[in-house]
Amino acid sequence: MFPKDRLSAPMMIYTAAPFVGPEVGPVMGGFINQYTNWRWSFWVLVIWAGVQWMLILFFVPETYVPVLLRRKAIKLRKETGDSRWQAPIEKMNRSVAKTVLWSCVRPFQLLFFEWFALPRV
Repeated sequence: MFPKDRLSAPMMIYTAAPFVGPEVGPVMGGFINQYTNWRWSFWVLVIWAGVQWMLILFFVPETYVPVLLRRKAIKLRKETGDSRWQAPIEKMNRSVAKTVLWSCVRPFQLLFFEWFALPRV
């Protein structure tokens, strides 16, 4: 996402985020609760989450290749009128329920079978 000469600033922010949050959160929560009621702690969290969601929605580009190919196929079908343009993700015949179920099973597979791949010492 970033050229090598500009990588240091984003990496600093990304690395510092897990450490800054636990430090700044209680301080901000203390100020919010001191000057308003406790409900505003939750409202501030909801507002912050909404701002972050909007920033991600508008400024973070899609990078998942199957989705990009689907967009390209839709664009080509619209431009050429040829319905032969199909992305691989459009040809899949999995249902939503099967996809959700597989998403729930996969973490447990990784948890139980990962230790087989670890090197033996």
